[in-house]
Amino acid sequence: MAEPSKHSFSELFIWMASRGQFWNIIMRGLSAASSFFVLAALSVYQFGLYQLILAAVAIAGSFASGFFDDIISNEIARALAEGKPGWAKRLFLQFFASKALLAFLAAGILFLGADLVARYYDRDMAGFIRIASALALLGPLRAAESLFFSATRSFAAFGAGAIQEVVRLLALAAFWVWGALGLGEVLVASVIAALTVLGYTSFFFFREYRRRFWAIPAEPGKPLWGLIRGYGLWLSLRFGITRSLKGTDVWIVRLFLNTEAVAFYALVINLISFVQSMAPTAILGTLLPWEVKDRQRLQHIYRRMMKYGFFFGIALAVGAFFAVPFAIELFFPKYLTAMPLFRLMLIAMPFFVVYKFQKIFLIVLREQKILALRRMGEELLTLGVLALFLPIVGLFAVVVSFLVVYASRVALLTLYLSRHYPELRLKLRHIFSFDRDDLKVGQQILREVVRPRRWLGSIQP
Repeated sequence: MAEPSKHSFSELFIWMASRGQFWNIIMRGLSAASSFFVLAALSVYQFGLYQLILAAVAIAGSFASGFFDDIISNEIARALAEGKPGWAKRLFLQFFASKALLAFLAAGILFLGADLVARYYDRDMAGFIRIASALALLGPLRAAESLFFSATRSFAAFGAGAIQEVVRLLALAAFWVWGALGLGEVLVASVIAALTVLGYTSFFFFREYRRRFWAIPAEPGKPLWGLIRGYGLWLSLRFGITRSLKGTDVWIVRLFLNTEAVAFYALVINLISFVQSMAPTAILGTLLPWEVKDRQRLQHIYRRMMKYGFFFGIALAVGAFFAVPFAIELFFPKYLTAMPLFRLMLIAMPFFVVYKFQKIFLIVLREQKILALRRMGEELLTLGVLALFLPIVGLFAVVVSFLVVYASRVALLTLYLSRHYPELRLKLRHIFSFDRDDLKVGQQILREVVRPRRWLGSIQP
């Protein structure tokens, strides 16, 4: 059996959230500084072209980056919690090998297919795509290492994102000083940063792998193939067809509007993603697989996460409503006309946080069918709304799509969980009532916040 945790669920969650936010704020600040160089150096047209290239990388890399990741992480964590480290080791090794192979194929296809894309859009685009193809390789490799950290509840390499942004910022600044910061240099800076951070996380990955798995013999068998065969059609739908649609939204905006509209759309989406990243939702996926056997405890965690997620989302939306447009007006006034779109999309922020927590519960409970059906219908709904409303209301179609998608997500998943897991039935009083447990959590949060000298330390689960 797995060793019992030395800390409670709330203690681990608050510790990870506070440290994660600490590094996240640093990373986002550095990212904003990098964005200053990019937006100042590139014209609106070039920035739109930059986003199209990143979308092409996302489409090519989507078959390797994120492919089965949440499922594999959950299965490894549950195996470790159940005292089956040999099976967990075999699954990880097979997953890592498959992910590396897919990443090499995705990068190769993008590199070799650059001329085909450039032929139908812009001759100069081929060279830029070839540079960016390295990101389709480096990103999935780092993601595989991050999955290992998450599945084993390892808190190593916690500040990797900040290091990547430091390197990227320094590279952009160097190109700026040399007077040669263009679209190609922006992409080169991203590749340099991705390569550097992969080296950093690899150091901790090999150290943690040796400590946790080196002396444990891997069980024979093909657990990865067993999972693929077990989940069958639903897994294929969720991570196959729907993944292939990733990044197509910017091309639809380009089709119905223009490249400049892509720039405004990409800016709004990036700003919303920036705000969304402030919510510590991924932490639940690290901790929940270790709690899933106790259904009463699962009920307690679910109701607390829904409550705290809803109010945290409101707090994020209120803060971003005032802070983000102020920053845009101060530094990038040419994009100020996109702020009404941004503010309207913030309405969905509480639903986003609640949905992310619900999705993690479904993954841990191995409910791939509802996730696959939801994803497939949602992708078609998004593309349909954009295609229908873009010619009529322009970029405000993005707001319609965004609000409809997140409201329907929460409604669907709440009903599904209530029907199939009675212990996870949620009522309004569970959201809007407070008791001594909430006070205790608040005290724990306060204690963590006022102890910054320990933020750089570690904790053993």
